[in-house]
Amino acid sequence: MSARPVIKGTFNLTPEFLNALAKKGKNERGKYDVDVAMWYDDKRANERAPHLSGPASIPGDDNGVKSYGKCWLNVENGEPVAAPASSTAAAADTGDDLF
Repeated sequence: MSARPVIKGTFNLTPEFLNALAKKGKNERGKYDVDVAMWYDDKRANERAPHLSGPASIPGDDNGVKSYGKCWLNVENGEPVAAPASSTAAAADTGDDLF
């Protein structure tokens, strides 16, 4: 397995966004939900520019405060640098699996 992640990103969360998130409160599992949508940047200015970018919003607050994120794909020749984990190895050892 490669040491590099397939996707690496950054979210720029403003104080207004964090305050709105705190006001919304935690979900039933005690965590904060944030919706994220990312689009490919077909007009990347250089090799260091992010591959993907898009808004982060609070679920149910459609016209509320937004923040933004950007992500980079670790790809070479169109293929991911890190190979996906094989589920066949995990599925082979199901001796005490309840399902």
